[in-house]
Amino acid sequence: MTHPLPPKNCVAAFVKRLTALDRENSAYDKFRDFCEIAFCDYAKLTAPASAHDPHAREEVLVVHNFLPPPYSPFKVTLAFHVETREEHRGDLSMKRLGVLVCVVLLLSGCANQMPPLNFSVPNVGPSKHKINAELKALTVTLARPDETKGEMPAGIETITPMWKEALEEALNRMALFQDDASRKVSLSVKILAINLQPLGISFTTTVSARYELLDRATGAIIYSEQVDSSGTTPMDYAFLGVIRQRESINRAVQNNISKFLMAVETVQVNKPLFPGRKEGKQ
Repeated sequence: MTHPLPPKNCVAAFVKRLTALDRENSAYDKFRDFCEIAFCDYAKLTAPASAHDPHAREEVLVVHNFLPPPYSPFKVTLAFHVETREEHRGDLSMKRLGVLVCVVLLLSGCANQMPPLNFSVPNVGPSKHKINAELKALTVTLARPDETKGEMPAGIETITPMWKEALEEALNRMALFQDDASRKVSLSVKILAINLQPLGISFTTTVSARYELLDRATGAIIYSEQVDSSGTTPMDYAFLGVIRQRESINRAVQNNISKFLMAVETVQVNKPLFPGRKEGKQ
C-alpha cells in the first residue's frame, strides 16, 4: 500500500521530475506548459461527454503519470477525474462537484502554513572575545529616502521591532558586552534596503543595513559598517510562492544579523574609527 508524500517531499518530487523533462527549456516554461495541459484536461472533463473523443483519456493519463509513485496530490486529483468521467459520463453536475472536491484535496495536500516573520539567529553561543563596554541602548530604524540603497517596500516599518528583538537576543546569548564596564556604548541599526523578488522558482531577498557603535561619553564612532546579505528559499520549501518569499525575508535578515555578530567580535573600543570631542582635544 502506498502512502501520500508529505507536502515538502511532494513538491521536491514534482520539481525533480519537471527538471528532467526537455532540458532545452527553462523550468518556468516547463511548469507553464504543465499547467496548460492540466487546465485543458480539467476543462475537457467538465464538458459534456462526446462519443468521438478517443484522446481524452490518453491526455489525462499523460498528466496523471507525471509524478512517480507513491501517489502525490496531483496524481490523486487527476485519477479521480478519470473515474468521474467513466462513471458519470453524462452528468455535468457530478463532474463539477468532482472538480470542486479535487481542488480542495489538492490545496489541503500541498498547501503550507504561512511562516511568521522570525529573525532569531540560530546557533549563537557565548563569544570568546569580550568588549570592554556596557551596551546601554539599541535602536533599529528605517533609512530616510535620501539614505536608502535599494527598495523599501510599503509596510516594511513593521519589521523594525522584530529586528531589534532578534539582535538583542543574539547579543545576550553571546555575552559580548560587559555590564560592569565604565565605558557606555550605544548600538544603532539603520535599514537601508530590502529588495524582494516578485516572481521566481526560488525566491531571494537581499538586505542592507548600517550598524554603528558609539561611545556615549565622547560621541566617538567605534564601529560603522554596511552589512549586505541575502536569503534564498528553494522551490521545494513550499508550494506557494508567497510562502517562499516570506521565508526568504527571514533568512536574509538572519544572515544580516549573523554577519554583524561575526564582525563586531573583533572591535576594539580603544581604537575608534572617528574620535569624539574629548579624545580629539587630547
